[in-house]
Amino acid sequence: MNILHFSPALIGLVAAVDGAAAVLGALIAGRAVQYLGIGPVILLGSSLYEVSRVSIPLAGLQHTTAPLVIIATGSLLAGFGYTIYEVNQVSLRQALTAQELLGRTTGARRFLIFCTAPLGAAIGGYLGNAIGLRSTLFVGAVVSILSWLIMYFSPIRQVRDLPAAAAPR
Repeated sequence: MNILHFSPALIGLVAAVDGAAAVLGALIAGRAVQYLGIGPVILLGSSLYEVSRVSIPLAGLQHTTAPLVIIATGSLLAGFGYTIYEVNQVSLRQALTAQELLGRTTGARRFLIFCTAPLGAAIGGYLGNAIGLRSTLFVGAVVSILSWLIMYFSPIRQVRDLPAAAAPR
């Protein structure tokens, strides 16, 4: 396994790229909806984030000449894409959910997400031991991209506008 030997300062710089990209994503999240519609923007943001997940396992491959560029690009895509996705999916979910159900809906969603984390960690640990860390990271990226396909083939593609009831008053 290749070790990249990044200094703490370099790791901090990569994290800063993610943060700066997230700010940029937040600035354009609403404007992108005006041009593409909320469903396509949710898919676009999610796809950028999912693709970013392959950057870390790709960075240390033998034929890779610029691991820092690969990881920084992945960090940029992750921060930008996830923010665009998150801002718009939360907006859509809140627009579609009755006010009195928002807390329960959000709680149920978070419960399901956080309950699967220990299972994912256990599977990741097992795979890391069985097939190696890089292979496990690739498996995780592929599973994540496959989960994006579920969203892609859902009705979200056709959603262009928030429901009229959700428009600002």
